[in-house]
Amino acid sequence: MWEPIANQDNKVKIVNILQHICIRLDELKNSIYGTGIANGSAGICLYLHNVHIYLNDDCVSNILDEYISILYKGLQANNNNLSFFTGLSGSGFCLDCIGADDENHEDTNEDIDDLILEQLDKGWNGDYELSVGLIGLGVYALNRIQNPTSLKILGLIVNIINDTKVKVDLGYVWSTNKGSAFRNANPTSEFNLGLAHGVPGVVAFLALLHLKTGDMFPCRILLEKACEGIIAQRQSGPFNSEFPYEYNAPSSSRLAWCYGDLSIAIVLLNAGISLKNELIKSFALEIAHKCCERNRQTYGDYDLGFCHGISGLLHQFNILYQVTGTAIFKEKADSLLSEIVQAYEKEGNQLSALNMFDKVADNYKEEPGVLAGYAGIGLILLSTISNTLPRWSEGFLLPIIEVK
Repeated sequence: MWEPIANQDNKVKIVNILQHICIRLDELKNSIYGTGIANGSAGICLYLHNVHIYLNDDCVSNILDEYISILYKGLQANNNNLSFFTGLSGSGFCLDCIGADDENHEDTNEDIDDLILEQLDKGWNGDYELSVGLIGLGVYALNRIQNPTSLKILGLIVNIINDTKVKVDLGYVWSTNKGSAFRNANPTSEFNLGLAHGVPGVVAFLALLHLKTGDMFPCRILLEKACEGIIAQRQSGPFNSEFPYEYNAPSSSRLAWCYGDLSIAIVLLNAGISLKNELIKSFALEIAHKCCERNRQTYGDYDLGFCHGISGLLHQFNILYQVTGTAIFKEKADSLLSEIVQAYEKEGNQLSALNMFDKVADNYKEEPGVLAGYAGIGLILLSTISNTLPRWSEGFLLPIIEVK
């Protein structure tokens, strides 16, 4: 069972923040751009739904109804973009999560199933990662695995993953396409080590698929070899991190959701649980404990957001605590939670404390969405006061597949 970790004092403050976010989202509803899970109306619906379930608040319910209406209107005009972060698969994931709490829910995603199946039947030459690529389609299909079409989609995805693997000295990896927005200037094949855009995303997907389906799909060896490929990249030397950003390119990586040791540790832990492999689990927990030793100045965070900020770290340390029951992970989560609450109070209880840092503009700006804004921070704060498993986390490749 998922355990609330916030103390009573912080719980009261968190509820106030959640309500404040809802009020601001209501004010912003006519200016939200896009339908996506990352920054658009679908992700905001996911937040409002979870807050409504927890608070049972009619005002929140009314705001949610308005956002769902906005979402459906947007989806009618968005019938080509299948990507997870900004397109139909991510929106469909959110609608499935919301519908799972409604016994009268009618499945409205069958058209999305057909579009994805049609696309995969034609072959796949796009990115393999989560946000715009193959893994995002897989996350959508895994979330509705009871649907026969989803099983067909998953079978095609596993085949593509198998066909595009690259064998290295130790294990399997996947190359980021030339011309991809997620590939740097490296003239040779780039093997990305970030959860959001790299090989750990493949491992996260395969681990959950194997857990849910057993040997229905030929993914065990792929999963084992992909884990070996990541483990082999552990580095030593004058670096702040155990893993770099890319294969065979030693560097100090940030500590975040999108990149870094902490998300790699959780991915490997889930893979070890799925495979019943104690060596992988032990290695993953060793890396997780190393993350606890990181100096605060080495995190590389910019703000309080989910993607590369403090709330993303809070959520990951909380997951590690919920899965293992290890006190040090709860201590880290508690510290990060207090940091968020204190930042809000220091700002005079203003949501500007939650603003996203725009690295290009070198300033902070308001962002309502899940990936880097209010809704994502709110979902994570909610998970510290609720005893409900945060199912939404699966959409960002952090499924909670076992609790202590």
